[in-house]
Amino acid sequence: MGSFAHWLRDNSEHYLMVDAQRRMAVREGLAPPPPPKGLRDRFWLGVFAPTYRRLPWKLRRMTIQLMPGSHRQTWTQPPVRGTAAVGPVAPEMPQPKVPETPKIPETPKIP
Repeated sequence: MGSFAHWLRDNSEHYLMVDAQRRMAVREGLAPPPPPKGLRDRFWLGVFAPTYRRLPWKLRRMTIQLMPGSHRQTWTQPPVRGTAAVGPVAPEMPQPKVPETPKIPETPKIP
């Protein structure tokens, strides 16, 4: 899949991850990832990532839904509420007959 949408998704995921790693490193007092090198890194880390972080969630979600990708795949339909999660209930099975234990005759009481 060599489309523009795939390229955009790959780059945005990568640079959003790098930006998140940098922010976490600063917050935790750890070594951050290497600084941006070149115009491409500076654009993605200096313009795209901060802009994306500031977008309201509804706008982010709408943008994601407009892009082709795996998030748009349809999976199996969810089960209808009120039905068994495992499947139909098996018909009632007849219980095996257990032989009765023989009664022990009472011993006569001795007076």
